[in-house]
Amino acid sequence: MLNRTLPVFALVLTAALHLAAPLALADPAPALLTVTGDGISDAVPDLAVLTIGVTTTGDTAATALAQNSAALAAVLERLRAAGVADRDGEVLDAAVADGANTLNGLSFGQEDPRPAMDAARRAAVKDASAKAELYAEAAGVTLGRIVSIAEGGGYGGPAPMYDSAKSPAGSVPIAAGELSLTASVTVVWELAD
Repeated sequence: MLNRTLPVFALVLTAALHLAAPLALADPAPALLTVTGDGISDAVPDLAVLTIGVTTTGDTAATALAQNSAALAAVLERLRAAGVADRDGEVLDAAVADGANTLNGLSFGQEDPRPAMDAARRAAVKDASAKAELYAEAAGVTLGRIVSIAEGGGYGGPAPMYDSAKSPAGSVPIAAGELSLTASVTVVWELAD
């Protein structure tokens, strides 16, 4: 009986050692360095988005609605006739004269933000690379190949700035300022041996 049990035990032990050997010889996962870089690109806005409204009061809801609709139609007609071009400060004055009495927001942008965003992306990658080189040097390791690059980031703009000294009396003073477009990238490097 003893002879029969021993070969089965030896066979199971040998099979277990053969299965474990490839696992022990497998290469360990490479050491990685993950760094996030940020980039900013400033640009002059060429687009203004103005959100305006008309508020009216009346003795009845129907009267107020009729007055509101008439005033809004006049505002929209003036904006269409003006073509809403670079003379937006004058258009705003005209819209207010025609009955727009609620300013809900003013924001600036660019019709084609891609060139400025691309500059911000390049700056973000450059920032990530500089940080990675610094960390690698400080840790006494060498950067290997890039494993991945992931983009984050956004689009920022200025708050509208008002300068009454530069505007004629009675007009709405607005200075566009600058847009700051931002990009963020996370880059992962393998560390070389």
